[in-house]
Amino acid sequence: HPSCFMLPTHGMKTILSTVGVISFHGNANKTHSSETGILRSDMSHFFKLILLILLGAGASFTVAPSDKVHGRAGTVTREISVFHPSRATVQNQGLLLSPKDVIEFGVSFDTFAPQFLWLPMIAAPESDLTKKIMGRSGIALMLGLALVHLIIVFIAASQKGSLDQILIFKEVFDPSNSQLAGMQKLFQYPNFVAEEWPHVLIWDLFVGRMIWLDGIERGIDTRIALSFCNFIGPPGLLIHAATCLLNGKGLPPMGYDPKQEDED
Repeated sequence: HPSCFMLPTHGMKTILSTVGVISFHGNANKTHSSETGILRSDMSHFFKLILLILLGAGASFTVAPSDKVHGRAGTVTREISVFHPSRATVQNQGLLLSPKDVIEFGVSFDTFAPQFLWLPMIAAPESDLTKKIMGRSGIALMLGLALVHLIIVFIAASQKGSLDQILIFKEVFDPSNSQLAGMQKLFQYPNFVAEEWPHVLIWDLFVGRMIWLDGIERGIDTRIALSFCNFIGPPGLLIHAATCLLNGKGLPPMGYDPKQEDED
């Protein structure tokens, strides 16, 4: 367990702190096997990984006083960053990331993680690997993205100005006001953008997965529809519906089962 790191800069602080949390508990092999289990669609392990990432991002280094070395050329000052999880919450030796930092991390995670799920659906929709990733495992992965979004919402709602956003949001649903003007006001609040952007990305992915599943089940090419769904959302669904009609397959069921209605 390395207890200290000589760091010329602090650019790798978050990564090292995450690694430090894992190594501190002495279960590196166990953690690795847990992460492997995630790929096997173990939902509970996936949620544990998400929480571990957030806790790792929140962990910090404690910075010891500057160590001065005297030499002929003058005094050289170096900083020694010491990571010690057990001391991170006592005597102000360590500081958790600010709410803004956690929100930034969550937004980045929910921005880039979905792209690794879109890619196989668009590039190789019929492959066994895609079916494995976006089949049962896809449910756990999307729930993990939703969990990160929920954390963003809770943190953003606890920040200053959240009440003002609620009042403006009320104006948006007032028919006597301009809805566009109300949304422009809301987008001036970074915390609202932090909630809204992952919200859009996750719902687009949810609809995209339904389109992909429908294409697999009914033999419909969904690559164009999925590409548009990823970039601009609803038009992708319209393209999928048009593709279904042109192929004589009827409208996409989107979870509706007419056979079940007939049985009832």
